[in-house]
Amino acid sequence: MTQVDEREVLRLEAQHAVARRLVLRAIQDPDPRLVGRITDRGRYLLVEYRDAMSGYFWDLDALRAVLRHVRAGEKNVSVYEQDRPGENAE
Repeated sequence: MTQVDEREVLRLEAQHAVARRLVLRAIQDPDPRLVGRITDRGRYLLVEYRDAMSGYFWDLDALRAVLRHVRAGEKNVSVYEQDRPGENAE
């Protein structure tokens, strides 16, 4: 299965689960902690997910993480990575 096919399968599964049209958009954001965003556009949900390096499969993990929030019914939210253990330790 190609990367494009897997993104489409993930979109269709989540779209079916929430009974809303989903539009996916890969983004690059200066905040490295941002995984993605969900925006309710009325007729559809815009699902943006981090694509740090176009052409690689790493973006699928980000997409899966954002779609988990979609399936939980969340709208108009930004999804961030958890702080790494010890990152804020003095």
